[in-house]
Amino acid sequence: YVNGFVPIIHNADIPIKEALNKFALKKQVQCRVLQVDPSRQRLILTMKKSLINTKIPVVHSYNDLQANLITIGVIISIQDYGLLVKLFGDLCGLVPKTEIGQLQTLGSTNIKSQLQQMFYVGQTVSCKVMNFDEEHKKITLSLKVPGKMTFGSKLAPIPADFSIGKVIQWTVTECESDEHLIANVITERRRKPITVTLTRNHTSDFVEHQSLLMRLDLSSKKDQQRDGIYWSHLSYINISMKKILIEFCRRSTLPQKFDDCIVGSVVPGVIQNIFEYGLFIDLPNSIIAFAPHKHLDLHGSLESIEKKYRIGQTVFVRILQLDEGKQRCIVSLKSLMYDGEITELNQADYVLRCYLNEKYQLIQDMTQNGTGPLSKFFQETKTWIGFKCRCVIEKRVDDWFVGRLENGLPASLPYDAHYSIGDSIEGHIIDFNLPAQQFIITMDLKKPIKYSTNSSQTFTQCTILCQLPSYALAITQDSNQLVHLPTFSDLNSFYSISSTASYKRTQQIDITSIKPYRSEEFHYFIIPFQQKKSSIQNYQSNEIIPVTII
Repeated sequence: YVNGFVPIIHNADIPIKEALNKFALKKQVQCRVLQVDPSRQRLILTMKKSLINTKIPVVHSYNDLQANLITIGVIISIQDYGLLVKLFGDLCGLVPKTEIGQLQTLGSTNIKSQLQQMFYVGQTVSCKVMNFDEEHKKITLSLKVPGKMTFGSKLAPIPADFSIGKVIQWTVTECESDEHLIANVITERRRKPITVTLTRNHTSDFVEHQSLLMRLDLSSKKDQQRDGIYWSHLSYINISMKKILIEFCRRSTLPQKFDDCIVGSVVPGVIQNIFEYGLFIDLPNSIIAFAPHKHLDLHGSLESIEKKYRIGQTVFVRILQLDEGKQRCIVSLKSLMYDGEITELNQADYVLRCYLNEKYQLIQDMTQNGTGPLSKFFQETKTWIGFKCRCVIEKRVDDWFVGRLENGLPASLPYDAHYSIGDSIEGHIIDFNLPAQQFIITMDLKKPIKYSTNSSQTFTQCTILCQLPSYALAITQDSNQLVHLPTFSDLNSFYSISSTASYKRTQQIDITSIKPYRSEEFHYFIIPFQQKKSSIQNYQSNEIIPVTII
């Protein structure tokens, strides 16, 4: 016989109390060899099913290692600087605290205490090899592995009425990082508030607003009660304040776990990783979804995955298949047909409404709480849309001129062949690019912009002033109102560079039969997206028609 030894942390996938009482003497069990110990003439074994049945490549020596390799190991020590993970053979690697995805830098507890709340010694983890040095016996690992979840993470305690997707009220308690904050959920049943976390990717449905919301809104209005939903339950309770996700949960329900996912159902998610071969998407409660390249709604060779999608973007997906082995969903982002009350949430005018409301609220926060020349301009110029100004052209970027206003603030305007670099152009401000901190100017306004208080007002025609990434700006001919026209068709195509509707400067658009939407709070108009009628919609079943054999 060859003697074998199973370390106590390898008795099972979860810690077992009184292990001697769990295993009968002379009982045959299945094990996997972790390490061969010639000096003691024995084998080091594991009874963890996660290691015995894993399909992830295992490494036994430095010859097996390579950068970016995904492998599997077991946590053997938790320290302030990170986690020590034992691989197969005599290999041991370090996961630095910067490579632990769920780690939150709370001010009230130290790093080691947080890690002990999140992980336990003996826990199986999937990890990625970052780098290694055989001479000095050093291996650096990462737990930020796309499409893999940490096995057996400690779950945070939850209230009795907890459910994924439940709409809650919460307030900020700590916001000292640009990546996450700590909050308290307001509840009537418990005297002690529930501590939750909110990551940057869940502050907004729109990626360009996420950092600004953390910096301008959430950090300065800590006492304000806000709406949110429970998004996931891991070592922390994670919430989301994405407006479209919240509205989805008011109208429908979210799956609580992988077993609740139904093939054919539509589920909201957040893009987690982008690769050439597809997208990894975070569904509710950290259910992993993968959208292969063939199931992405890409238009032509000019539109790549990286150009159409963003990490942190809210999307709707349809579940095509359940991969039981990998515990993940195979999903599609192609044009989706929705049923019931959630149909509106995917419509372009509703999505643009959410975007503009959030954008103008951020500009208000910048006006009230910001400092510097930009905030000063907003403070002094209350009606900045339509403000007459001069802009000196500094350079041309694609179809735009980029320059500065007389006060030194950056601005851009559509390219015009009549002007060149160095010219000073008179125009009017019609928009503000938040990510670039840049005003959008037009030279095509013949009369000042008017502001209507009539919510039922209709228009006949409008003239395009310019087209931005997700919408075009136009001026109505009869009343000189500034209107927004979506250039995308649904939520998933918000960042698409291949616009569903494309407009040219000075183009005339007939909007006689379209009822516009007017914002009561911010006084903007949206002309709803008009889906071009497909030729197939001209036909009905049971109709007799002439055809040509091809």
